[in-house]
Amino acid sequence: MNTDRPGTGEPAERRHARILAKAELLERRGRAATAARRPPTAEAAVRAREDALGIGLPGSYRSFITGVADGLDAFGVRIAPLARAHLWEDLEDWPDPAYARGPFPLTPEGGPPFPGDGDGAGAADAWWREVLGWREDDRGQSNIFLFPGLLMLGDLGCGYAINLVFNGEARGRVVCTWANEGPPVFAPEPDLAAWYESWLDLLLCDAVPPAPSGPLLRVRRFVKHPGTPLDGAERAREVLLTAARGDGEGDGLTGEAVDGVFSALRTDTDPRVRLAAVCALSRGPGGTDRLRAAVPGTEGAPADLARALLAATAGGDGVSTARPRPRRDSRRSVS
Repeated sequence: MNTDRPGTGEPAERRHARILAKAELLERRGRAATAARRPPTAEAAVRAREDALGIGLPGSYRSFITGVADGLDAFGVRIAPLARAHLWEDLEDWPDPAYARGPFPLTPEGGPPFPGDGDGAGAADAWWREVLGWREDDRGQSNIFLFPGLLMLGDLGCGYAINLVFNGEARGRVVCTWANEGPPVFAPEPDLAAWYESWLDLLLCDAVPPAPSGPLLRVRRFVKHPGTPLDGAERAREVLLTAARGDGEGDGLTGEAVDGVFSALRTDTDPRVRLAAVCALSRGPGGTDRLRAAVPGTEGAPADLARALLAATAGGDGVSTARPRPRRDSRRSVS
């Protein structure tokens, strides 16, 4: 199976306009360096790079780099433009070009569990051999530390990297690899555009952890004592994470989660949480209607943010301006 993740069910133009509006708000606040972006590239350049690499790129990634940015900074990571992105390929050590272009075998939904500390010596090596086909042949050539189906977008050092799945069931997803120190970890978002938007949202609501523990959206920076309440920044990240994970079809909120996010907007006393609620409500199909419903009764910075995003995406949904009725979906909610 080698189909694109849907990424989002909303029109690309409206989604791109919202992402650019959030980036421009940060630029006006003097925070451009933390979310810098390069100009988009041309479709002809994308096709030429695909031919050079011998792969086909996911549609969501192609749309993003031709419509928003070809290269950016997010989560403290510099994402390379397509011209400098590359495959996990070393033809001297493993002279098989088909390996790097083969399918990435893992998905966010699961796979063979990675061995724990108590599973015995050699269990992790066996996992890598079984799942990724790592091995050394009788000539001493090895594909160990190479990952099939991934385009490396950002080098984190020490063999760690941010990657895009271009081949496999998780096509279009962002995934972090840590050499052989642990299993690959998927970002919660459905694609690179949503991953970048999560970073913009964190900056807009001042909810970036003091010392980010990696290039992924997480609620807590470290494990607290069980039962310890979340602070304002953590509650803001919880709201953002609900939108980032999507509704099972792409970026955005489940019908039931919408009520939880509206509740956070109306009742939480921390301004970071209310700003996060506006950011979350803006994402995915129906975002424009949700923003319109959020403005009445909302004051201060959250109301200003909602109006700015509405101005950037006006007319994008083309449906009723009334507050949307939640769908019956119990998969996720924000408490």
